[in-house]
Amino acid sequence: MMGFLPFSSGIRKLYCGVLSLLAAISYLKALLDSLQINHERTFVGVR
Repeated sequence: MMGFLPFSSGIRKLYCGVLSLLAAISYLKALLDSLQINHERTFVGVR
């Protein structure tokens, strides 16, 4: 069982990294969407 320990911990690290990456991507997407909405709103206000 000891031989499998580093392997599983590496998979866990990879899994956590992928999850954090997905979370960061979705967060940035939401941020960009809100910025775009604000941008359109300001454009409408300028008109």
